[in-house]
Amino acid sequence: MPKISIIIPVYNAEKYLPHCLDSILSQTFNDYEVICVNDGSNDNSLNILHEYTQKDKRITVIDQENQGCGYSRNNGYEKAKGDYIYFMDSDDAIHPQFLEVMHYFVSTYNADLVCCGMEDKPEKYSKEKYSPDSLEFIFTYNPLYYTAKRSKYKINYNVGVKLFKRELLSDIKFIEGISEDFAQSCRVFAKKPKTILIKEKLYFYSVIDNSISHAKPKLKNIYDYYGNINLVSKLYNAPEYRQELKYIKQRIIPDVLKPQLGFCKKSDKDIKAKMYKTFANELKDLYNRGLITLRGNRLKKYLIYRYLIAFKAD
Repeated sequence: MPKISIIIPVYNAEKYLPHCLDSILSQTFNDYEVICVNDGSNDNSLNILHEYTQKDKRITVIDQENQGCGYSRNNGYEKAKGDYIYFMDSDDAIHPQFLEVMHYFVSTYNADLVCCGMEDKPEKYSKEKYSPDSLEFIFTYNPLYYTAKRSKYKINYNVGVKLFKRELLSDIKFIEGISEDFAQSCRVFAKKPKTILIKEKLYFYSVIDNSISHAKPKLKNIYDYYGNINLVSKLYNAPEYRQELKYIKQRIIPDVLKPQLGFCKKSDKDIKAKMYKTFANELKDLYNRGLITLRGNRLKKYLIYRYLIAFKAD
């Protein structure tokens, strides 16, 4: 049985899939399986995947109709055999020692979760060599508080920077139909897992131009972020999470609103008005529920949000 199961949803990823898979096959840690879930791709992705299964028997392919990233990850998890689970995006790459370092910490310290840093310039870090037992790290049982910290141990919501103990995810499936990893990460954090944080940047995202991360903003971006905020705010509305909800209001929601405002500004002219209107209606709802306050938002941003609520929302 493999120690680590790597699960990769694949949808029309022919331009960057080889780079992703090559970064896995270059790992210094070898006790893993790779489950690639082809999510109804209509380009050459499936053929590329089959080519890689011939190169390495640790790679298997699940071919399904297009169901979305969340469904694909859940499907891969059901087939996974590893003690630890790792989710990777098909347009990203990992440092050659990623699995070695992450497995060292999660197994040596019997952790439920280990998180590393991420970088969009792999050439700065991909040739670094690490001795895992000499790396600095910290423990926490409340990783939520490190999502908005401005420190070397800040946790990104992206699941690609996290190695999970299998049992941690047994009752937490990815939400189908909603992109972004924000809600999934926060649902895991709510379990107060024994977590190790390391600052080394071992995950490289958006490694190729025109990748998924560089796609033009769409209305779905706003809907997905809104859905994530709703799920998280409802989860942490329980009495035992009173302090965590306060933190979410003041530190996390402001961080999650920023990219949405950016999507509106960068959207094409034909959908820009609809983008702003959709975002404004989200802001109005969150404001009425007490989830948007002056405290935690910069004054300029807060005034922009109030303007959008007053003049753009229904």
